[in-house]
Amino acid sequence: MMIFEEDETGRQNKQATALKKAGDMAGAVAALRRVKTLEGEQYQETRLAKFLQQAGQMDAALVEIQWLLDHSQAQAKALFGHQPASVIQCQHASWCARVHADAALMCKRAKLPELQAKHEQLQERYASIHDRLKPLADADQKAKRAGWEEAMQQGPSAMRAYHDKHPQVVK
Repeated sequence: MMIFEEDETGRQNKQATALKKAGDMAGAVAALRRVKTLEGEQYQETRLAKFLQQAGQMDAALVEIQWLLDHSQAQAKALFGHQPASVIQCQHASWCARVHADAALMCKRAKLPELQAKHEQLQERYASIHDRLKPLADADQKAKRAGWEEAMQQGPSAMRAYHDKHPQVVK
């Protein structure tokens, strides 16, 4: 039987939860900052921003939200770079809608109605973009899958040509 060792980000996330439950918000925030450092630009959680808001550091929470939005395109390309551009943009819009929804909730909790309304509008705008892109993204994914299946039927040289045309990683 194989036992997998928990990674450092998992340990830090669990520590953040335990520290929050114990009432140590500063320690919880520090643990989540370590997670963000470990993950770098691939960090994609709004949890740190939420903890900062709960710790009474709304300005820092909003800086964190902006960081997530600023890095959202790179994150979408890193995760979906092997997919058609429509899929990347659809996922990006979905992610931005989620970040803005979380930001609106944080603003509501902090009693900042104007900022809450702004994030709600942005959340709706990105959700609308996602909804418009979704049929195109689904069709593009289906076409890509059909192209791969056709290449597999034609043999190794067609499969190599397919991979040359559709690289797995976009840098």
